Amino acid sequence: MALKTRQESERYWDSVSREWRRTSPDDLWREHCDGLYQNLLSGWVAPGARRLLKTDLFDESLATGLLPQLSTFSNQVFGIDLSYRTARRATTHHRLRNSCNCDVRRLPFQSGAFDLVISNSTLDHFESRAEIETSLKEIERILEPGGELILTLDNLSNPVIRLRHRLPFEWLKRLSIVPYFVGETLRIDEADEMLKSLGFEIVDVSTLMHFPRVISIFVSRHVGKTRLRSQFLWGLNAFEKIGRWRSRFVTAHYFAIRARKKSPSTPESAP
Repeated sequence: MALKTRQESERYWDSVSREWRRTSPDDLWREHCDGLYQNLLSGWVAPGARRLLKTDLFDESLATGLLPQLSTFSNQVFGIDLSYRTARRATTHHRLRNSCNCDVRRLPFQSGAFDLVISNSTLDHFESRAEIETSLKEIERILEPGGELILTLDNLSNPVIRLRHRLPFEWLKRLSIVPYFVGETLRIDEADEMLKSLGFEIVDVSTLMHFPRVISIFVSRHVGKTRLRSQFLWGLNAFEKIGRWRSRFVTAHYFAIRARKKSPSTPESAP
């Protein structure tokens, strides 16, 4: 799928937002995803951020998302989204004071404006790795020295993700494997190298979602609001214990990196 301009991309994601609002799928699945990210952030982020930026608002436009938790980390939470409809709905739903419709590849903020950026599965919807790198450059620019980025991406080290990555998007959508465009992504070692080349140091790494995503989504649609809801969520969360195993970077759907922008005086790490 080739989206050559920002206008084309914005129209596409507006249409995705309309369709998801119409069908309201996977509310149970989204509850599970929110819980995974909330657990991750609870371990990595402490209250006291001066200004915090979240790089998309898709989840927040459809369900709870992360904004309630992010408001406990900072009194100034900003949210952006390429889709105007998505940004507007999330802003209204959560009474978000600071939001805008913009492109993470060209952020309308001054250099050093933020001390924390949360980017959960935003950058793996571009068509090229160059666009991922451009976005990370922009995030590095708007972070103050010592500021942190929490980044999650589809995990290309997972064989299932690697296979999906090679299949045409039209096939994946027709088979109901993915409901919207998923693009380029990285292996965790590639993300590590790219972040370091852009002026970040890696503070921590983790993984998320070890139960097969396609199966989880399919089952969640049938469980819905039945009495099996809590048992289903418990079972999915139990699989996250795999994140303690050595094989975690093969089984995880997402990897997560906590990275810090180097201060001018930060020495280079020894080889």
